[in-house]
Amino acid sequence: MSDLINRQGTIDRINEYIEEYSEIDSDGNHSEKWCAMQEAKMTIKNMPSAQPEAKTNANGDWVILNKDKILKAGMEGREVDFRIGGRLFAIREKAQ
Repeated sequence: MSDLINRQGTIDRINEYIEEYSEIDSDGNHSEKWCAMQEAKMTIKNMPSAQPEAKTNANGDWVILNKDKILKAGMEGREVDFRIGGRLFAIREKAQ
């Protein structure tokens, strides 16, 4: 099962909580909840993508570098997803 989240949507929701707990106490400090939300937001921002970019060589030949993965998917009868420049592509072998 794939359990991917929308990173920006999550950060936006955390920002709503941050505003809710933005009060500063008499010592000039934010609440523990505010600090925890800031830390959570930074953790999510810095997490690696669950769908990494396709590998490319100096010439941008991602197909050559991923040939084995593509052929294996064809033999298994499934699609392979690739992200290139933030765009999502799917490759599958067609019946012959």
